[in-house]
Amino acid sequence: MDLTEISFSVGRNGGNLPLDVFNVVTRLNSVPPGKGGPEAPLDVNRLVGDPGALGNAIQRFQAKQGLPSRDGRIDPGGKTWQRLKQVSKPIPNVPTPSDSRTMEALPALPPTWSFDRPDKNFQMLADPPAVTRDWILPFGGTPGRECEIRLYRIPTKNQFVGVAYPKGVGTLKAIMIYFHHPMHPEDVEYAGDPFGYVNFGIGDYMVGRMKVLKQLARSRRDVAVVVPSPSSTGVGEFQSNEKLVTAALREIAEDLTGTASDLPLILAHYSGGFDFLFKFVEACPQLAKRVRAVYDFDGRHHVSCPNGKFTALATGGAQVIQYSGEDVAAAGKRTREEVLRSNAAKNPALINLPYARWEENSAWRGPRHPFQRSWVHEMVPTCMLLHALVSTRFLS
Repeated sequence: MDLTEISFSVGRNGGNLPLDVFNVVTRLNSVPPGKGGPEAPLDVNRLVGDPGALGNAIQRFQAKQGLPSRDGRIDPGGKTWQRLKQVSKPIPNVPTPSDSRTMEALPALPPTWSFDRPDKNFQMLADPPAVTRDWILPFGGTPGRECEIRLYRIPTKNQFVGVAYPKGVGTLKAIMIYFHHPMHPEDVEYAGDPFGYVNFGIGDYMVGRMKVLKQLARSRRDVAVVVPSPSSTGVGEFQSNEKLVTAALREIAEDLTGTASDLPLILAHYSGGFDFLFKFVEACPQLAKRVRAVYDFDGRHHVSCPNGKFTALATGGAQVIQYSGEDVAAAGKRTREEVLRSNAAKNPALINLPYARWEENSAWRGPRHPFQRSWVHEMVPTCMLLHALVSTRFLS
């Protein structure tokens, strides 16, 4: 499709969202030099991080076009943007828009969105069955098959959706919706970056701390993982709009497999994201009937975690797996491994992951670490999506 608008200003003193920069630079490159285009093609990856050079390219266009403003900036709806759209070519290699589509499939973004935090570069799980078999967790393992990421935008709401999927997948067994934990708009990652809901929101889940892409690759399961961008208002479209979500999931299935089908669903959340998960269940009753599995990545860290609602989902037929930093409770003559396996065999399954089980992880802080439960809280989603996918019966 032709990306017809930008969300924020581009160039000097602009918001310079990577997607908007891609839009502007690609258009500038299609303009002949005599009409204000560059003498040599502009490198979008470099210009995302160089607003000065980007501003110079825009200022050249403004001068050649005889525009009254020569400020090196393009504003949404402004005269420079309108003129650029008139004289440039549509964005290439993007599907033609359709009024029937709910989401725009966006072109690949510059690598700056591939968010990772070196301080959170935790090791990953090596042997998923060991989680309920052995007391000490093993880490390491092999990369698995290649997976990719797509980015979509809901244009009517200007919200984004990331999708991780196995490369070349012909058939999907399920779509997993992964609800983001509650975010704080005042955090620098959001407040200081107008594109933060993608870079820090979706990026943190896909390739940052949560490592969705790597865990999906290692699981070798034919699942697409959908991560809606967090909302500054707390409740986004994927928690409240059943009609939109139904259409969006069908579009994702069609884009990846060629068939617009209503696939089984998996719901997952991290930390306090259980509130968004249950808002989805309440607001989307028809979609809730398609839920086959639910993953709770340490919601029990919060005293307000509604465990009764997870039990209700299990009673309704979903396989529910709850991961918790809680230790196993003493149970007479049974060993801790026996209690571990007993808890894991139930539905909802409770996977006990106390701090002591993680001692083989390179990030482990030693037996006297003062914030053990909080440390485990951050580690759970980094490793346990792999275990959840491998342990989900209908995916086997």
